[in-house]
Amino acid sequence: MQYKRVLHSFLTASLAATLGLGCSALTDISSPVVSKTDTVKTPQLNLVPGSILVMRQGFAGIAGSLADKLGFGGGEGTRVIVIKRFAPGYTADIEWKLTTKVKKLTPKDSDLRQFSGSLSGVDLLRTHKLYLPGYWQEGEHGAFGTSALWVSEIVFEDLTKLKNTTLNFGILDQELYAGLKIAEDLKPVLRKLNVNIDLIGAHTDVYFMTAEPELTDWKLVVNGKTVTVQVIKARNWFGEIVVLNNKQNPLVLKVTLNPVGSNFLKNGLGYEITELRDVSN
Repeated sequence: MQYKRVLHSFLTASLAATLGLGCSALTDISSPVVSKTDTVKTPQLNLVPGSILVMRQGFAGIAGSLADKLGFGGGEGTRVIVIKRFAPGYTADIEWKLTTKVKKLTPKDSDLRQFSGSLSGVDLLRTHKLYLPGYWQEGEHGAFGTSALWVSEIVFEDLTKLKNTTLNFGILDQELYAGLKIAEDLKPVLRKLNVNIDLIGAHTDVYFMTAEPELTDWKLVVNGKTVTVQVIKARNWFGEIVVLNNKQNPLVLKVTLNPVGSNFLKNGLGYEITELRDVSN
């Protein structure tokens, strides 16, 4: 399988991403006060330039010694994503900033690290491939033919009408991670994942995804208020996604990976979008 060699490079990217941020538009990541008002059901949640997504990424599952070598602490990071361009069913551009705790080298050091980057040309039309934020690299990059944080229009149509599709989480995608270096500590993780793919792949399409038959209510903070939205839950061998039931904005609100190689994959690459700001609803 052509994807196997990719995983070899994923780890540095996922770890590099856990540390990142910069960009003037992303300087304020403090959460607003959430009001106690009644929940509002199924708002439109239309994204516009300047809309902000707040994401939680966890790293508690990384072993302490490995986390130290890679520069991470054992807590979770907060990633703030700013929409720069959003054309539903066509494309999007985003900027991001990630803050996470790290081990202090001296008492005077800060225990927070920030990195930043951007993605342009996100494919919101036809791709069947995600680009997990844990793999995003610092600096300016294209989206490599992926839908990044959304499912594409064709995948959304499949999930809503057929209740199945194919979706590649990108974990083994060499195109996304070519040129990245891999720590020696990660090689056993990658070998184990490759063995699992070999064993399962002979009789299972690991990319085939099925959706639950009914929509599910989901709580989300939108413009400072807790609202109830409807989502599609779908899963394949790699894990589960929670997708906003909105054709114009099929945002992947949560990714939960199965521990197919180790808990590092599950805890280091999973995420949840907990808040949307400055959206039209």
